[in-house]
Amino acid sequence: MKCHRHDANEAIGVCSHCGRALCRDCGPSAPAAALSCSSACAENAMQLTTAIQLLLKRSEQNARASAIYCYLSAALSGGSAIAAWFWLPSAFLMVFAGGSALVLTAAGFWHGRVARKSVTGQKSLKPLSP
Repeated sequence: MKCHRHDANEAIGVCSHCGRALCRDCGPSAPAAALSCSSACAENAMQLTTAIQLLLKRSEQNARASAIYCYLSAALSGGSAIAAWFWLPSAFLMVFAGGSALVLTAAGFWHGRVARKSVTGQKSLKPLSP
């Protein structure tokens, strides 16, 4: 692959933002976390990294909120099943409310696990230096 600016030079890598090939003359003089062909590309790549970090954080918060919502809904459904046992002896209502409580508990467990996994297994994204 040839450099996008210097047709005679072989590329040593590609820009982390736009994907243009870079030779040794176009690349950074100091070793960097990622190659960039210009300061604008370096800035855009850093903004993208920041946006991805924000999305990951919000995703974790949403998973926690979903887990709490599922647990609260499961408690209400379980309470409804118990209330149906005493006040409305309807087999369908008891089975439906009890089954809903079990499914919501499982969903809460799954959402909580996703939130914990995103915190512990998340690789930190390093900001790119221009």
